[in-house]
Amino acid sequence: MGGRIISLELQFALIIGALATYTYVIYKIRKSNVRIDDMIIWVIGSVLLLLLSIFPIIPAKIASILGFISAANFIFCAIIFFLLLMVFSLSVKLSQQHEKLKDITHNLAMLEKRLEERRKNDAHK
Repeated sequence: MGGRIISLELQFALIIGALATYTYVIYKIRKSNVRIDDMIIWVIGSVLLLLLSIFPIIPAKIASILGFISAANFIFCAIIFFLLLMVFSLSVKLSQQHEKLKDITHNLAMLEKRLEERRKNDAHK
């Protein structure tokens, strides 16, 4: 690597990836295809990745403190950790939506039953 903290190719790829992610998230927010509060974490993540890419001394110091062999290993581990957090967050939201859907389905079934009973009562009058 020639004394560099991370290779120039990796640094360039991370910068391009961070900028592409940031641009795409902002594009989706402006098109109103997503909720802003769901995308804030992606904006923050892409800005952090951009900072870590532009200033490789930061991940190098953190990698050294945490016992990683190289800054690149730390960056990849941090990206994996970020994605795992996103998957967990989505799992929680999915579970909450499933519970809401179940409650709505039960309420709809009870309303349909009441409506059917009311129609029967009205038909007998």
